[in-house]
Amino acid sequence: MIDKQKNYEYNGDFFKGLKQGKGLLKLADGSFYEGDFQEGLMEGSGKYKFVDGSVFQGELKDGVAHGKGILNYKNGEVYSGEFQGNKKHGYGVLKL
Repeated sequence: MIDKQKNYEYNGDFFKGLKQGKGLLKLADGSFYEGDFQEGLMEGSGKYKFVDGSVFQGELKDGVAHGKGILNYKNGEVYSGEFQGNKKHGYGVLKL
């Protein structure tokens, strides 16, 4: 099922009117998220591509990076490690 709004397009599974299961969310600014949804939020495992070309792949909770993941910055730097509340937190390795 496809849900088109003014600022995004969602193609994926729904349950009781909410994004649930696997899906692809494309935002009007060109960024996108592909992965798991629970109760309308990005939650579980997925890949988020930012407008600037940076890419996060890993675990999300309540719509933000939370758990283990890899963040590939557009300048070539790569952070692999733990996240909490969308910030690097815990053990990780930054390759310059």
